[in-house]
Amino acid sequence: MPLPPPGTTAGIVTDGWTCKVCGTVNPVSVDSCRSCQTSIYEAFGAGEEDRPEVEPSRAALWGLLPGGGHFKVGESALGLAVAGLLLASLAFGVLMIGGNRRPVGIILVVFTFIAWGISIYDATRLAAGNEDAVLLRPRVVTSAMGLVFMLVIVAAVSITGEGTTP
Repeated sequence: MPLPPPGTTAGIVTDGWTCKVCGTVNPVSVDSCRSCQTSIYEAFGAGEEDRPEVEPSRAALWGLLPGGGHFKVGESALGLAVAGLLLASLAFGVLMIGGNRRPVGIILVVFTFIAWGISIYDATRLAAGNEDAVLLRPRVVTSAMGLVFMLVIVAAVSITGEGTTP
């Protein structure tokens, strides 16, 4: 019995993904095929054809719930990430406004409502089939969540450092 080629186990690629369009094996670190530029999501069949048809106005209405518009248009994971971002930034913002970090809290609350508006816009663009106009992509949401937590940590550390003398 011949050995499988390097990078495979019994014919299954272990160090990348295979493009369904052209058959090129691509590293896991790339989002699109190096040969034909097909998106990894299209290659695994998670494209727009799986997305339910929703009127943009209905997606906007559902977008009034954090992440709801994304759920309605079939982007559940992104909807969950957006909901987490919005709810975390709003909760931390309200807590800080009520505490002694009012400016940081105000920044977080304002950020929440701006991001919420963008998420509604994104849900309407997804419902209209205009995925290129989407602003809150997974990397953007992840980065924004990181910045929110970094801001909260910096504010919390500065609170614990007050009143102490060296």
